[in-house]
Amino acid sequence: MAALMLLGAAACGADDGGEPGLVQIAAHEVPTPDLGSCLPEADDVLCAAADRACGPFSATDRCGRQRQLACGTCDGAYDACVEGACVCEPEADADLCAAAAAECGALQRTDRCGQRRAVACGACPDGEACGADLRCACVPETDEAACARLGWACGRGTADDNCGQPRDLDCGGCDGQGAVCTDDHTCDCEPAPDAELCAALGLECGARTAADSCGQVREIDCGACAGPREVCTDDNVCACVPSADDDLCAAAGFACGPATLVDECGADRVLDCGACAGPGEVCTDDHVCACVPSADDDLCAAAGFACGPATLVDECGAEREVDCGACAGLGEVCTDDHVCACVPSADDDLCAAAGFACGPATL
Repeated sequence: MAALMLLGAAACGADDGGEPGLVQIAAHEVPTPDLGSCLPEADDVLCAAADRACGPFSATDRCGRQRQLACGTCDGAYDACVEGACVCEPEADADLCAAAAAECGALQRTDRCGQRRAVACGACPDGEACGADLRCACVPETDEAACARLGWACGRGTADDNCGQPRDLDCGGCDGQGAVCTDDHTCDCEPAPDAELCAALGLECGARTAADSCGQVREIDCGACAGPREVCTDDNVCACVPSADDDLCAAAGFACGPATLVDECGADRVLDCGACAGPGEVCTDDHVCACVPSADDDLCAAAGFACGPATLVDECGAEREVDCGACAGLGEVCTDDHVCACVPSADDDLCAAAGFACGPATL
């Protein structure tokens, strides 16, 4: 007690340049407290004096002794002792997300410390998307992506997608000219048949060397021309070659005369079907040569018959009974050769005709 009084007296000593009313005493000059007579504070008093609610703490009590104190523990279920104060320790974001069964995205959540927090629950792995329920779900791939994954270049087929669901896939068509989709969904070139290739090249007939739909050069057969009188030109085009006039007349059954006919190529043609060659033949309106027999006089004249009846074959080959007439001259008679010849009268007839009854006379 005497030591404490001495310390107090020293504290009230003269000013030596320090703070007014305080006396600075070196540590070796401070008398050692008499612990046997000092009553120290309890731990909780020292903790309260230091505003320490929890945890270990080192302090000097009123007896001047350095003490290691235990300031107690925090009562709250989620409290933690931070620098001697009980502080609520909130859950980690992952714990809040798990409590909300959220696998992804962002949510607003009140933690156990009563604080409203914006929590990020992370992102979904590749191939999945975060739904409205904040859960990751598989995003089905597009047909194009599925076809690429399967190695399908074309066609349609059923296969499991990236989410394990069976899908009807459309992998499109083949782009190359002449390319077709095979059963294993690969594009392969199938050359067009000759007929299609000929049509594509505008060829109607004959043979030609050309590159097919797969780019291969080959000999193609474009067939024959089907139309009458059609021939295949050097350009592999069917062209109509019309018949000559004589052939067209004959095909129409025309033996003679001028005529207008449509030929095998569809053209109107003015033709000369010729003249009738047979004797006595004339061309009828039907373009047929018909024999017109001569009159009796013409037939007699042609035969050189001047008179009398006669049997003659006319120009048409018919045997005809014709009358070649009578002789007109005085004293003429028709001979067996159908010629008019004069036959003189007997002397008696001539004398009688002259009225001569006797004697010689020149008549």
